[in-house]
Parts: sequence; C-alpha cells; structure tokens
Amino acid sequence: MPSSKQQQPQAPPYLECVLQAGDLLYIPRGHWHHAVACEQPSLHLTVGIECQTGLDWLIKDLCESVSWRQSLPAITNSNTNVIEKQLRALRQHLIETLQ
Repeated sequence: MPSSKQQQPQAPPYLECVLQAGDLLYIPRGHWHHAVACEQPSLHLTVGIECQTGLDWLIKDLCESVSWRQSLPAITNSNTNVIEKQLRALRQHLIETLQ
C-alpha cells in the first residue's frame, strides 16, 4: 500500500539511525519508515519483492465472479431492502469462497 494511503504512526520512532556509504538497512513489509538526507544530497535504492498475499488471491477470485462486479442497486425513498438483500448474497459468497 502506498505510504500516501497509510496513516502515520502516532508513537515516536522505535529506531533512528544514520547510514554510511555502503550500509544496508532492511525494513520488513508493513513497517512505516521515513528517510531524510542529513547534510548532503543522498541517493537510495529500494528493492521490493512482490509476494502474493491472501488479499491478492481473494481479490482475483472475487473479480472473476459476476455478482461482485455488478453495480449495487440505488436506494430510493430510504428503502434499503434491495441493497441489503444483495449485500447478504455477497457476504454468503464471500464466506463460501473463504471456506
């Protein structure tokens, strides 16, 4: 998930360090980080390894289902019965997919 879509942590950083030329810092997936050049311009290289997650599998599976690609019905006159029925069907399909 791009950092622009993540909420910044409220707690102070649990690690602050200064890297020297040739140093390597491993940051595990999901750890918030913020890099700042100290006094001179800096160049860094980020290498990420894309691994499939359960979410990737689920999204692919749901995208192949016609019912998940259909538009939800409009709510008219505050009547939510139709949309609630469709959401119950989607919920049931999700449960079956996960099983």
